Amino acid sequence: MPSPTALAGRSAPIRELIVDASRPPDNRLDSAVSRIDAVVGRVAARYGGNSIESVQAATEAGVALIQDWKRYDLARPHLERALALSRTVFGTDHRETAYAIQDVAVVRNELRPELFVQWTEPLAQEALDVRRRVLGRDHLETAGSEHFLASWIYASWSGQRQRNARSPMLPRARDLARHALGVLEGAYGVGHYEVVGTRYLLAEIALAMRDFALVEELSLQLTHRYEAACNPGDGPDAAELLADALRGLSRPAEAEALEAAMDACGGGAGSR
Repeated sequence: MPSPTALAGRSAPIRELIVDASRPPDNRLDSAVSRIDAVVGRVAARYGGNSIESVQAATEAGVALIQDWKRYDLARPHLERALALSRTVFGTDHRETAYAIQDVAVVRNELRPELFVQWTEPLAQEALDVRRRVLGRDHLETAGSEHFLASWIYASWSGQRQRNARSPMLPRARDLARHALGVLEGAYGVGHYEVVGTRYLLAEIALAMRDFALVEELSLQLTHRYEAACNPGDGPDAAELLADALRGLSRPAEAEALEAAMDACGGGAGSR
């Protein structure tokens, strides 16, 4: 049994069995589901239902249904089973269980993002809490949980009909993203896509909070200091953020001139 800070070894044969089952010769989803279920059942029969191997089989099953078939709904029962088994096999305060909690949170958010507060957030927060206790606040996996939770909180706020710039959701997301940025940048450097993405998240949160001076500063830093004028995600690029900030600062002429010059990044300035 691995220590709480360690990860369990992965059985290559179990992974291969799940991968093969997920890609049946007839290329049919119902066939893949039946084959995957059969593999999971055989693993449980051989190693025991409450075994490390059964945790892996359930996890691999969920991952395969997402990667090969994009079926988060079918993956969810497998990943929820992997989580329940992880709590039994490893205990809740374990690095492996934190991954299982995070997996279920990801699936829930994909399936019903509008239910984030009730359905996904408790698990996302639990994954973060476990990692803080087991691995420490400055571990990369802890920072990963912080980034996930910050981005989901911001997305949940953005989806509200009446968005309030003074919502407590925004400073919470900002603080999580700030700490994650420090850890990620220390490990990966300023040009890594996760680091750049976290900087963009912070700029979007600042814009939501109507802190236009900060948005101007962050967007200029992205363009000139970090040479990351293009958003690696789906959000606005640095030039678009800067234009919004300039309007918020009552400088519409500058915003219009900037927008007239936008010709890259699918609308933003700069180059990838």
